[in-house]
Amino acid sequence: MPPPSPELQEVIPQRDNASRANIFFRWVFQPFLRSFMSPSGPAPPSSYQENNNALIPRTFSGLGMPCFQCFVQDNDPRILYTGQWKLNQFKAFTTHSSAVSGSMASLTFNGTGITVFGTVSASNATVKPPTVVYQVNAAPPFTTTQPFASQDVFNQPLFSLTLGTEWAENKITIRVIDAEAPFVLDSFFIFPANMTMDSNSTAMGNAKASPTSTGASNETKPSLSSPGSISKESGSQSTIRVLAGLLGVTLLLVLAMAVFIVLHCLRQRRRTRPKPRPETTYTHFTGTDTIFPPSLNWTGSLSRSDGMRSVYGRGLSDHIQAEATEVPPVPPKIPFRRNTLTYA
Repeated sequence: MPPPSPELQEVIPQRDNASRANIFFRWVFQPFLRSFMSPSGPAPPSSYQENNNALIPRTFSGLGMPCFQCFVQDNDPRILYTGQWKLNQFKAFTTHSSAVSGSMASLTFNGTGITVFGTVSASNATVKPPTVVYQVNAAPPFTTTQPFASQDVFNQPLFSLTLGTEWAENKITIRVIDAEAPFVLDSFFIFPANMTMDSNSTAMGNAKASPTSTGASNETKPSLSSPGSISKESGSQSTIRVLAGLLGVTLLLVLAMAVFIVLHCLRQRRRTRPKPRPETTYTHFTGTDTIFPPSLNWTGSLSRSDGMRSVYGRGLSDHIQAEATEVPPVPPKIPFRRNTLTYA
């Protein structure tokens, strides 16, 4: 199997620990930080919930939850690149850049608006900044030239457009016209439907509340809030979310510490509590009467043929002592007869 080309090696990074850390930082940590910048609101209409299109950016209910998929990164497979583009990597981030006229990038999305983020490349009088044309759906194209910059300025909004309140499929096309300094694309931010529903509902509520001379309801064009007000509201909401999260973590740590202290005190109390001594049965060894059974303790006397009596006292000790002190007499001689002789 032939070795992969340098271009393929550039696109497909090696699976090492550094790349895994970069992937985690890019796809988990970075969207989480950016999510605090995105405002939240009511849920999208039912048509959004019934649509299974994968291009729809997913949002949450109006509980101040972050929108993780409102950002579309430059290496997202939904972005179609045509022409000569270069994939760049800076720490945990990637960008697509092109310095060739005629290069295009397009994205099909569902939302009510879109903002293009990129890098303003360093340029001067000799190396002029790029000129780019933005076009959304069938709207007239918008041509713009980036400003001069002494050095690269990252994560800058290059183009933004609000499409209204309808939740529909849209397409944005970016075409590079003249680029002595490269045009650098970073990401897209797709506005969900809930960002314009608030202003629309407010305007419609004001229209219904205002009386008319003819008695018919007048149609009122919804007014969108300015970017400054949106940024202030989103900043205050993000601050409240951060403070609430810190308060919750602090309370959880205090509760865990209290439980640990209570359990530790209970264990120490159980260890220091005096243990009851087991019942002890004391036995007084005063004689053989307390050791041997009653069958061995008896009193009696025996008569011998010579008239002597052996007295056995009560208890085994008395019996042993009597046998030891009373020695039996010598038995009498028995005469031995042999033939007629008698020996005495």
